[in-house]
Amino acid sequence: MNEPTVNTEAVPVLIEGAEGKIREFQAKVERIDARVQQLEADREAVEALLEYVKEAAQRKSVLTGLFVHDFEYGSADPVHPEIVDQYEKRLARRLASIKQLKLLREQRVLAIEFAQKDVERLKKIHGVHPWPTYLESAGEDV
Repeated sequence: MNEPTVNTEAVPVLIEGAEGKIREFQAKVERIDARVQQLEADREAVEALLEYVKEAAQRKSVLTGLFVHDFEYGSADPVHPEIVDQYEKRLARRLASIKQLKLLREQRVLAIEFAQKDVERLKKIHGVHPWPTYLESAGEDV
């Protein structure tokens, strides 16, 4: 019966491969972070725009009677509902993209952590020598 073995001579190659994957995933995480940051900025801008647009009637009501004349700040007509709808859809797309990217980032981070633990294991494994058959014949516990 053949017992499973670990090729300790291949460990340096495995370590190099794992470290390469770690670097690759770290670069992907950085790109994801940059994209999420862009999307978050756009999301904040769209939310502010929607808030501003949705309060147009209230703005006109509150400000016109006090100090605003026609064609000044606060006197504009409400924005067409289709435009508001387009921005609400854009906001929903941004939120979905942000959620998806954050999940992808989480997967990459878990992969990085796993690979880092593997590298540590591989460094320890590198010192293990295969069980030579002479140990068995010498009566060692195997």
